[in-house]
Formats: sequence, structure tokens, C-alpha cells
Amino acid sequence: MAAPHIAGSAALVRALNPSYSPAQIKSALMTSAVENVVKEDGTTPATVFDMGAGRVDLAGVIDPGLTLDVTRASMDKALSDPVHRIDLNEPSVYDAALPGRVATARTFRNDTAFAQTYHVAATMDLPGSITVSPTYLYVPAHDSATITVALDGTDALPGSQHVGEITLDEFRGSHHLHLPVAFLPIAASAATVQLTQSCPPPKISSENGQATTCRATA
Repeated sequence: MAAPHIAGSAALVRALNPSYSPAQIKSALMTSAVENVVKEDGTTPATVFDMGAGRVDLAGVIDPGLTLDVTRASMDKALSDPVHRIDLNEPSVYDAALPGRVATARTFRNDTAFAQTYHVAATMDLPGSITVSPTYLYVPAHDSATITVALDGTDALPGSQHVGEITLDEFRGSHHLHLPVAFLPIAASAATVQLTQSCPPPKISSENGQATTCRATA
């Protein structure tokens, strides 16, 4: 039943905002979704792996405030670049193999005729494992602005999923957006770093002032 419900919801978003790209439609559906979803027992709160961003709220998609957009070229590139896949400008943040710390960014678009300011915050089940900046995000009319997201799994137990979210609450406004966040820490020893170097010329003499330039690539 999810497929026809989401397809119909997406059609509504497109009808209300004809200029939205498919990625912006997805963003509107996710960032405004309702999070009070429970597991099969009817009482246990669901996690992001159960519900994604939550249950679609048609009242929220009418005017999401801000959206995130992703180009076709970026999506295609991510298929062959798993290291930078986390940098896709999607309404969620997920790292399936976090060996330590990583920083990424999300850029929000304001397609309205009014400037908007949001208070940005982050919460996670592992204290101190996610930080966002700036604390207040100002987005001019018909413009965009970016937040930086840092994940830190150095104090996490390898193999244990951690979940949280980023929230954006409009200052003196009614828009409330959220992005689900999750990461799976791995042991530092499991991370592979390849290092190559070149120094032309490879040998120099200190007697006649020779020099060489070395380049190392990780």
C-alpha cells in the first residue's frame, strides 16, 4: 500500500509546486513527515530503519519551507563512489561504515519570496556523536544555504547502529523540518588507506643545493 500512497502524495506536491525536481518532491515528503510511528507491538517507538523519515503528512508537503535538491549527475556519480556517497544532498545522512569521524554538508533551497531563518539542532543516541553548524541558518528568498554535519564514531562500539536526527525549526515561523541520521561504526583497523608517492628526482645532493618535490596521495 505504500507505493500508491507515496505516488499520490508526490503527484500532489508536483501539482502545488510545478518547478520542483523529483529530488525536491522527495525532500518535501521526507522532511515534513510525522515521526510518531510505532513498531508492530503498537507501543515501541519506531527507528529510522523501521519508518525512514516517518509517515507522510499531506498538510506539511503543501508548504515545506525549504527543500534539498540532487542532480542526476550527482546520483550517477555516487553509484561508483561509495566513499563520497554520504555527500549526496539528500534529506537524510547515513554512513554504513564509519571508521572514526566524517564531515558532510546539506544545502537547503528556499523557493519562496520570503527570507527564512531556522534554528538547527542535532540529537543522537550516542552523546556527542553528531554536531551541526551553523546553529542558525539564514536562507534568502529564492536562494540557498548550507549546513555542515559531523559524525563521530570514535567512542562507539563497532558494529552497533546509532540513530538520530537533525531538526530545523523556523524562527518566528511554522516550518519544522527533520532529517534522519544513522551510522554504523567499524573498527579503525578495518579501514583501508592506500598511499602512493613520487619524488622526481628520487635522489639529490646536499653539496650543490639540489632539490626535489615529493607528492604523496592517500
